[in-house]
Amino acid sequence: MCPSNYWLHWIAEIHILNDEIVIEKTIVAYEAPSPPPRSGPHRYQFILYTLDLLVPLDQVPGSRSGFNLARFITGLGLGNSDPVASFQFTAEN
Repeated sequence: MCPSNYWLHWIAEIHILNDEIVIEKTIVAYEAPSPPPRSGPHRYQFILYTLDLLVPLDQVPGSRSGFNLARFITGLGLGNSDPVASFQFTAEN
């Protein structure tokens, strides 16, 4: 069974330069999708927000498991801000 909560796979500060994505700083290292065998499809999402500040270290989650996206966004002062882009896919093993 798939977990019903978020699992944090990556947090990075990026910039768009000449239509290219430039990773300025990795805050939480990327962890590739790796659903457990025979656990069914898992949904993966990339969600991009615009920030006018660097991510404060006290806002960086201490664990990937149970990541609370709403709390993270609120902690950054984004309130009810909508993402500027998102991408979603499923994978299973």
